[in-house]
Amino acid sequence: MVNENYDDKTILKDIFTGSLELADPAKKLEKMKFDPPLGRIFFVAVGKGAGRLAKAFFKTYKEKTDGIVVIPENEQCDDFGFEVIKATHPIPSQKGLDASYKLVKAISKLGKDDLLIPKTKENLINNTKKQIEEYEKQYSDGLITRGEKYNKV
Repeated sequence: MVNENYDDKTILKDIFTGSLELADPAKKLEKMKFDPPLGRIFFVAVGKGAGRLAKAFFKTYKEKTDGIVVIPENEQCDDFGFEVIKATHPIPSQKGLDASYKLVKAISKLGKDDLLIPKTKENLINNTKKQIEEYEKQYSDGLITRGEKYNKV
């Protein structure tokens, strides 16, 4: 329940923080249940949050999974059985290009019965954005109060 005595700055900060938490793909991955596909699951994560996503996925799905995780050179990734490639960030380099080629090659070998995890992540983020937009619309249309919007987000 929201405290109606909050000032606007505090409420906006809380809404922003809540929105970030709703859109956090690692938290969404931790809550998901994956049914094993007929083929195999191939996990891919690239960028500064890739190690965190790999950890979240591993918490959720403990079965044998292939995958590639590309992280910046200055970051670490726990060993979850995925191939970990270190590349430069944000400046492109040969390491990053090599990682891209390796990803394309691996993904091109996936079959119709295989499951590629990033498609799932994209859907989670898009659905969360739509949900937040709907709450904003309900608030702007006067269907819910500021406190109700705060509690939903």
